[in-house]
Amino acid sequence: MVSLHPPLCEFGWKAKDFKLKGVDDKFWTLNEACGARGLLIMFICNHCPYVKAILPRLVEDIRQLQSLGINKIDAPIVIDGRLAKKNIDTTISDANIVVGLGPGFTAGRDCDFVIETKRGHFLGRVIKDGKAIENTGRPEPVEGRGDERVLRSPKDGQVHWNVEIGESVVRNQTLGFIAEDTINAPFDGVVRGLIHPLVMTKQNMKIGDIDPRRTDNWRYISDKALSIGGGVLEAVFSCLKL
Repeated sequence: MVSLHPPLCEFGWKAKDFKLKGVDDKFWTLNEACGARGLLIMFICNHCPYVKAILPRLVEDIRQLQSLGINKIDAPIVIDGRLAKKNIDTTISDANIVVGLGPGFTAGRDCDFVIETKRGHFLGRVIKDGKAIENTGRPEPVEGRGDERVLRSPKDGQVHWNVEIGESVVRNQTLGFIAEDTINAPFDGVVRGLIHPLVMTKQNMKIGDIDPRRTDNWRYISDKALSIGGGVLEAVFSCLKL
């Protein structure tokens, strides 16, 4: 989750010089990367709901900063992990290495590699030519719970949550609301995911999920995520001179 109360920066602090080797095998220094009036470096997750919610404003801010002489560095590697089940705007020319996760991408056309995201024998496999398994539109069952474990928006609007990730809930408990419509727990379990309250949701949009397993597994990276991450590393490392 994104911090709602980030610390203020230390105004007037001078950036220290650096010389770091990038994945493009080039050594970058502060002077080389910096624009006439500065350099902006951001560490963000491009599939985070909060980042996606502010993306249009973020792009416009960067354009304005560039017009003021504040530089940016184009990414040598792009990994589209938005898991939108379709290719929104990623192209194979976006970077030196472009990786797409899951259905919607075609290796060799939209990106250099596709990583399989569907559970099963091929989960995490690197696809160098072709597509991942098509989206079924149905979440993988967990202890027999499939569609019902997914929380969906009852209407357009912003969600106000009464619970937090990791919290135990019981069937029919009110988890949150959008305007006058409540969002209730479908069964007893643990809150596994919640969309950020700043995101404007659309009706029937996935906004969270409940895990029927009463464990603390939500604290850890899942086996599925580890397999997909391993596939990404395999794809990237296959292109780098190590």
